[in-house]
Amino acid sequence: MALKNRILQQIINHPFVLNLGQNFLGANQYKVALYRSVFAGKSGTLLDFGCSYGNTTAGFLHFEYYGVDIVGQAIAAAKKRFKDFPHVHFARVDILQQDYQRNFFDHVLFASTSHHCSDAACKSILDKLLLALKPGGELHFFDIIQKPDDRWTTKLLTRFDQGKHIRTREQTEVIFKGYPVAEMKIFPSPDKLIKLWDFLYVKIVRP
Repeated sequence: MALKNRILQQIINHPFVLNLGQNFLGANQYKVALYRSVFAGKSGTLLDFGCSYGNTTAGFLHFEYYGVDIVGQAIAAAKKRFKDFPHVHFARVDILQQDYQRNFFDHVLFASTSHHCSDAACKSILDKLLLALKPGGELHFFDIIQKPDDRWTTKLLTRFDQGKHIRTREQTEVIFKGYPVAEMKIFPSPDKLIKLWDFLYVKIVRP
């Protein structure tokens, strides 16, 4: 039974299957709308950390857009997908091992990625991303949270998610202690038959 579960998880978490499932559930569309909602009236340079296959890139084509991810396969696919957009850039970057465009960006999007990282790694990533911002630039953090009253469908999604650090709101808030948080709030997911996770949003403005 354990072997069957591992095989099932590998199938579900294959990038093609995962993206197909996200589109079927409306997750990618929901994320684009959610992330864009905090960028109303904003423009300039944007760093999308953990951009994967460029699943939400289309929502930010009015920015000078830079997407980075540690997975080379994902970056190659994203480059092919947006090859006709000269202001859209992708790069394979391990931000924990190297600085990337220090003091360069007006905005950083750190979304749906922290539940793949330990608390210590998240803090290190935050430190690196803040260095990439210009003074006065904004970091926009989003990630899923789990709650005791999550529906069984939401709990099932949690079980098969490839991220092993899905946190409660309180556990996520601990990561941000000591940072100049300008805003923090919950975005409830749409009330559908298969209900997705609620998201915690945190905005940090670099001093």
